[in-house]
Amino acid sequence: MKPFGAVATPDGHLTSLRVSQNGAFMATGSNEASLMLWDLRVLDIPDLFAQPLATATHEQISTVLALGEYNSLPDPVRNGLKFLRLLLQYRFRYDIQIDEAPRIQYGEFDIILDEV
Repeated sequence: MKPFGAVATPDGHLTSLRVSQNGAFMATGSNEASLMLWDLRVLDIPDLFAQPLATATHEQISTVLALGEYNSLPDPVRNGLKFLRLLLQYRFRYDIQIDEAPRIQYGEFDIILDEV
């Protein structure tokens, strides 16, 4: 596994680090009794610009929105993120996310008919 970034903390002395199961967030603790929550989803943005939009997912829209809220972004980056967000929203405009459908067990019926 190759490293993909470095974490610089204000006090420089990490005592704990935990990454969420889905890899979206990281929490760090320090000996100064501080806790920081890091949004790791933004690390996927360069790859998102490089891949075909047909392979993008719904979750990546929220990542683009979260990154676009940073005030320190240069205007060209902010404009690129806005364009990407508009493309993704257009791509998914008719998509509906549905949870996994329930499976019918042997002997169960999915349609119930009332007796007349």
